[in-house]
Amino acid sequence: MAMFGYAKTKALILVATLMLPFSTRAELWCEGRVSRVMTYAMGDLMIHADYRGDWTAICNIETPRGGVPPGVCKNWFAQLSMAVALDKAVVVHYYDPSLQSCNTIPAYHAAPAPNYVHLVK
Repeated sequence: MAMFGYAKTKALILVATLMLPFSTRAELWCEGRVSRVMTYAMGDLMIHADYRGDWTAICNIETPRGGVPPGVCKNWFAQLSMAVALDKAVVVHYYDPSLQSCNTIPAYHAAPAPNYVHLVK
């Protein structure tokens, strides 16, 4: 009888362990259209994208932000501005286990820095 209880407990632990990777996200790809791009005087680049519906900070064109150097940020600024001008979609990739979905990314300066930004044809 004790052996049955042990096997059952072990099976439940295995099932719970197998479900962990499905409930934890590390990567998030957010695709959509950017309607507005702005930069603050301090250099923060912000976008208003339809996948979020609010402003999110991307990077800083003057100082590194979240591991993104200013040179990369300037490139992203150009891509995002082009996306707005041409009404093209972008993909913004995040590698952050705390993010669960694109529409719940923290707003404004609470947003984490993305891993990459690319323009979609």
